[in-house]
Amino acid sequence: MSFMKRQAFGFYVTILAAVAAIVGLVFYFINSHTATFGNIALNRLTIAGSVVAIVLMVVRVALEQPKLTNPVSSTVADICCVITSVLLMCSTAVFICDRVNTVASVISFAQNAQSTADLQSVIVGVAAMATATVLSIIASYFGMCRKRKA
Repeated sequence: MSFMKRQAFGFYVTILAAVAAIVGLVFYFINSHTATFGNIALNRLTIAGSVVAIVLMVVRVALEQPKLTNPVSSTVADICCVITSVLLMCSTAVFICDRVNTVASVISFAQNAQSTADLQSVIVGVAAMATATVLSIIASYFGMCRKRKA
């Protein structure tokens, strides 16, 4: 319980960003096996970028704990912040780019129940990835642990 009491706002925002990235990645996999979007291959950049970003969020949380505070870990944690946000932005952009033509055809022509349900999984996945990106950027402005009072 004392671990949770020591954590600051950045910790909780980072956890929310990691959860949103996992949700976005799950919806990416779900969407890639639907009838409408099943012919689009899985993009390695979206998968690898999201997975590495989630791992880097965990690394940043670990490095910013009071027991590991030193100049090297602080620098690595700062680098993790930047790389995480960039990877999530790239993953979101590739997710959108891979599906934009099919989304346009579903909206314009093929409006049946199956296509609309498949479109909904794209929208949820992109929204989750975009939310993870924004939360990651917000978390980079805040520390992970509260400062101890002297």
